[in-house]
Amino acid sequence: ELMCGVYTDNQPDFSWLQPYEEKSFNQYFMPYRDLGVIKNATKEAMLNLELDNEKAHIRIYTTSEYPNSKIKLKSDGKIIFEDIVDLSPNVSYDKTIDGLNDSKNIYISVFANNGKMLVDWQTDSDELKPIPEPAKAVKSPEEITSIEKLYLTGLHLEQYRHATFNPTDYYLEALKREPGDARNNNAMGLYLMRHGQIQKAEPYFRKAIETLTEFNPNPYDGEPLYNLGFCLQMQEKLEEAYDSFFKSTWNGAWQDSGFFNCAQIDTIYGNYSRAHEITERSLWKNSLNQKARHLKIVLLRKLDKKEEALKFIDESLQLDHFNFGIIYEKYLISNNGNVLNEMKKMMKMFMGNQKGMKKRGALGGLPFFK
Repeated sequence: ELMCGVYTDNQPDFSWLQPYEEKSFNQYFMPYRDLGVIKNATKEAMLNLELDNEKAHIRIYTTSEYPNSKIKLKSDGKIIFEDIVDLSPNVSYDKTIDGLNDSKNIYISVFANNGKMLVDWQTDSDELKPIPEPAKAVKSPEEITSIEKLYLTGLHLEQYRHATFNPTDYYLEALKREPGDARNNNAMGLYLMRHGQIQKAEPYFRKAIETLTEFNPNPYDGEPLYNLGFCLQMQEKLEEAYDSFFKSTWNGAWQDSGFFNCAQIDTIYGNYSRAHEITERSLWKNSLNQKARHLKIVLLRKLDKKEEALKFIDESLQLDHFNFGIIYEKYLISNNGNVLNEMKKMMKMFMGNQKGMKKRGALGGLPFFK
């Protein structure tokens, strides 16, 4: 089973993703040959070093040509082999070194002729390392003494989508002991909202906010305010949702998402100038929010700022070449049929066919404002 991990220390080991947040990464899949089991690899080179019977078998493959590269093999810090060679993807480097007395502390490095390290590798020491604690089954809700532990256990079960334990059992046990606990109310509301029980979620968010604002009307954490806004928006209670979203922006962590949702509501009401202003404030906090970029372009078109819109379209498509909503806006503004045809080709390529595309909601997210 081939696995690649990003923003993870292990598997399974998940990272949180906030509303409209983007985590980006690069992965490189490279062909190679002649090496056997790879010991280490970079974008530039990969190597294998096999130690057996006082011999070291060195094999190196590079992804580009590196003339006059330097290979060093050390044992206990002393150079025991050195070679200067032209490395190329056309021919793998393959060398066997005799007379290796100690195979416990071996280090190999490969440098380009400008001194840049291409790849290196160090043998592991014989030091016995601590064995990680085995995973333990979580306790039942009744066995957990603290409300905080109940919340964290429920959060863990929810994040890992445990097959046999229900996270709500832990949230509800905590709320049975302390009905006003903000974190468990917020978590319970989120769980219900994610499962489509929008109306049932609302009281939990309101209770969390009530607790957080008991002594200060401006709470330290704006998440329950944002979640209540989203819950109300899903119920089409847009004026109440707007107020809740806007109040959440008093906390820096929720400004990009809170302002964006406010801008959506302003757009629905036709307040295009205000929506544009608030969308800009959202993008100041999170310029990678592709939905906010799409909305800004819609608003620029509505405000008849087409030159500015086209410039922003080009900038946005450099970040995401396949943002179909933005490409469609380019077609609407330019009235260029070639743009529309190219978009249709891209959508067919990714979604299979137009029928499947419609079923799977390829044009989801913001609606296209005509």
